[in-house]
Amino acid sequence: MPDKVRGRVFAFEFALLTLTQSISIYWAGAAQDWLGWDVRLVTLSMGGLGTAVALLWLIFVWQVRHKPFVRYG
Repeated sequence: MPDKVRGRVFAFEFALLTLTQSISIYWAGAAQDWLGWDVRLVTLSMGGLGTAVALLWLIFVWQVRHKPFVRYG
């Protein structure tokens, strides 16, 4: 990655991290207040979501790893 864009990429990554944290905190509060879920159920739902995302990421990495690398340009 070129040095001239590296800072922008890391700033964008950090912005997405902050957005993700805000959404998860909002979901936890909304699930407790509006749905009446207890802390354990909210924790299980967030853990299930995290596990699903991790499995999708592993499938993606597995598929990309077994394809030949083609450099364009």
